[in-house]
Amino acid sequence: MVQLLHSSSSASFSKPAFGSGRLRCLLTNVRSLKNKLLDIQAAVYSAGLDIIAVTETWLNSCNLDHEILPSGCQLHRKDRQDRQGGGILFALRNDFVVVRRYDLETDCGLMWNELQTAAGLKLLFGVFYRPPNTGIEYMLLLQESCSRIDNLTFNKIFLVGDFNLLNFDWINQIPLSTDQLYLKTYEIINDLFLTQEITPATREKWKDSNFTPVFKPGQKDVNTNYRGISLLSIMSKCLERCVHTHIYSHVQDSLHPEQHAFRKHKYCVTQLVQYIHSLAKTLDSGGQTDVIYLDMAKAFDRVPHEKLMYKLEMLGFRNPFLAWIKDYLTNRRHRVPIEGIASDWKPVTSGVPQGSIIGPILFLVYVNYIAENLSTGTSLPFYADYAECARVINDLNDCYTLQNDLSALHDWRKLWERNFNLQKCKQLCITRKKKPIHNIYHLGTEQLLLSDTEKDLGVMLLHTLAWHDHIFTKVNSANKILRLIKRTCGNQTQSAVIRKLYIHLVRPHPEYACEI
Repeated sequence: MVQLLHSSSSASFSKPAFGSGRLRCLLTNVRSLKNKLLDIQAAVYSAGLDIIAVTETWLNSCNLDHEILPSGCQLHRKDRQDRQGGGILFALRNDFVVVRRYDLETDCGLMWNELQTAAGLKLLFGVFYRPPNTGIEYMLLLQESCSRIDNLTFNKIFLVGDFNLLNFDWINQIPLSTDQLYLKTYEIINDLFLTQEITPATREKWKDSNFTPVFKPGQKDVNTNYRGISLLSIMSKCLERCVHTHIYSHVQDSLHPEQHAFRKHKYCVTQLVQYIHSLAKTLDSGGQTDVIYLDMAKAFDRVPHEKLMYKLEMLGFRNPFLAWIKDYLTNRRHRVPIEGIASDWKPVTSGVPQGSIIGPILFLVYVNYIAENLSTGTSLPFYADYAECARVINDLNDCYTLQNDLSALHDWRKLWERNFNLQKCKQLCITRKKKPIHNIYHLGTEQLLLSDTEKDLGVMLLHTLAWHDHIFTKVNSANKILRLIKRTCGNQTQSAVIRKLYIHLVRPHPEYACEI
């Protein structure tokens, strides 16, 4: 947690020392610096850091300063004396004038250093670590130390560190617990006018991506038949993985139960098994099910950021998380590299990045309530941006009800700025009746095409649920790959190689969705 204590001066920390340059600072908790020396040294020398604050160094008198940062830096340490653990470290470049302020420190994990910058600014920089098993007495020692600063003059006073206060909202300066420890921290913050120092949440370089077009079925000269995948920074995706865990745990119980995309223990086959089982039950009883296949156009690329933020807030997310997500989504750029030549950078004004880790879960949040106005008896199993709106048809009234549900989906589309790809939206009547109940459905003002066969998540569905078309398609695909292996590896005598090629390239075709 990084706190900034304002003085009466209006000097800015963002431009203090080297003309128009910024101070580059790092705060980290290492839990044994000896095991992470190479990482810290790489950060110092590659990132050009000016100041480093480290908590839980676990150092003692046997560890010499020059072992940690050999050259170009000044080190100040406060090691824990009585047992292993704890310890704080403050390091900065040699061109700073620094004085350790022992007179301001108390008997806790707190260290103060006074800095003189080349621009003539006088800064006080404190590093604090509170062990998680300590009580209110530790915060009293911090309060006593801060009270010694009252009559001193500095351009800025910074207090950084690991406070181990999980139930404290640092942005709004509100304790989320009535424990005396949290109330005392709240008192210190109010008395000393501490405010959180905010910096941009996402590095600008992490927002740049190479946009790779991936061909989908159709004509290759039609640009809408390409899906764009963003190749993102590895460091950005590592951070996203941590964020995704917390987002998913918060929203998993709120997601639509028939949404099978990007969720634990759900995938294409689970949706197909559930959906086709319901179709087969109706078919075996002599009934009829009308299915409307819906496909969203540019689904990931056209998510309005402000409306996404509204949906996240409605699910209970608050700052600073909302601010981080907004920063993550805005001011992004992408370009298209083809054969070693890249286009100019273009701004990304909407959407969630395809190829990211948190993009899919943000998309699920955005489309989550698409089915909330559908009639009882109408189901909407969907996989990301692809859905099947289905209803058992007993008479024409059921057809009218299904049409009303399509109108509700069309209204939802307009409200939340979604578009359906009408060329891929079709109707399919699943029945063996000789005289089925016919109806022509519309999506908005557009009449939907009537189909006898539809490819549903890789499975060919006939209106009678016969499987000969699907089997023929899969066997044909497998044979094409098998012939390719024979042509390219005809001289290969090692059976183990041929076996691996067969297992990984041929077998997946006939085995896909075999559970059905």
